[in-house]
Amino acid sequence: MLLVQRCLWGSPQAAILVEELACLGVRVIVGFGVAGSLVETLPKGAQIVGARGVVLDGTARAYTTADTADGDPGLLALVQRLAERQGIPLAPARIAGVDALYRETPDDVRRWLGLGVEAINMETPTLYAAAGVCGVRSVWLGHVSDTLWLATERWDSWQRPAAFTDVTVALTVGLLETLCAPPDPSPAPR
Repeated sequence: MLLVQRCLWGSPQAAILVEELACLGVRVIVGFGVAGSLVETLPKGAQIVGARGVVLDGTARAYTTADTADGDPGLLALVQRLAERQGIPLAPARIAGVDALYRETPDDVRRWLGLGVEAINMETPTLYAAAGVCGVRSVWLGHVSDTLWLATERWDSWQRPAAFTDVTVALTVGLLETLCAPPDPSPAPR
């Protein structure tokens, strides 16, 4: 069984979903959504995959004492291959989860950059940490919805063309089709 979920309300919702879905027998969870970029190499609209979750928020910390939580390596590689096949530039990103959506101060951004964080959202590290504890494979993909760069010292808001979301959905659908496809019945080459 497989589920795709967009966690609009962050880490607690992500953790609840992972826990409950794992109890129902779900073995793969694909998260998708948006993240805010902290680095100029990830402009608004960039398609990203959570290469690593940097654990900063309280909910992820309930699942791990480690500083990072990783998505499933096989799913990460599969998303990269599908993006290449679809001609979609996809950037692997270190994503931190934050507790307070509107409290990203310049000092916070500096600290996060010092930890190698490239983007922030409210669910990726918790998705990865909870999935690891629950024995579920997981991956998060999405696009940059807004930017918070120290160089410009301004927030570029969430207003974005629907095309950004359309590309994320196309990539997610491609991943789901691949994961749900029946096995190839042809004999393996000798």
